[in-house]
Amino acid sequence: MEIFYINIEEFLNRYGIESLKPFLENVDFKSQKRCLEYGIGRFLLTNAAKTIYSIENPKIIINNKKPEFANKEIEFSLSHSKDYIIAAFDKNPCGIDLEYMDNNINLEKLSKRYREKFKSIDHFYQFWTDKEAKLKLQEKPALIFYGYFKDNYRIAVTSNKEFVPHFEIKNFLEML
Repeated sequence: MEIFYINIEEFLNRYGIESLKPFLENVDFKSQKRCLEYGIGRFLLTNAAKTIYSIENPKIIINNKKPEFANKEIEFSLSHSKDYIIAAFDKNPCGIDLEYMDNNINLEKLSKRYREKFKSIDHFYQFWTDKEAKLKLQEKPALIFYGYFKDNYRIAVTSNKEFVPHFEIKNFLEML
């Protein structure tokens, strides 16, 4: 499994918003933030497919509400939170979730809502990233890895196959 990320501000400083036009055709968003997340996510997926995995035509389709490459040469999962877009790539189905840990959340309210006693902010975000990563996998995971990313981000990665959870999360822009 390989995981790559892009910092949104770094991307915009390097490429500008105009570079996202090919990824935003025939889509409409209610906010510029969502538009950026979608466009940069598609940039990451298609460019990683081409440069890392040598996929010539990395067309993305939606199958069972989950995006995937039309040629099915490699599986991926995508997540975004606050300043980052992150993607996991693997030969097997996978799921990834990234969440910025906001210190201003109401743990008592969230505990009632999810019927889970959250002992800390970290506990809630582990619960939430676990839930989202499993949802993106769309099947029972054989393995789930929990970790941290940068300052104040929680990450969960799932796979339907067991793997050694030893991977490096790489800045994709440094690879171009």
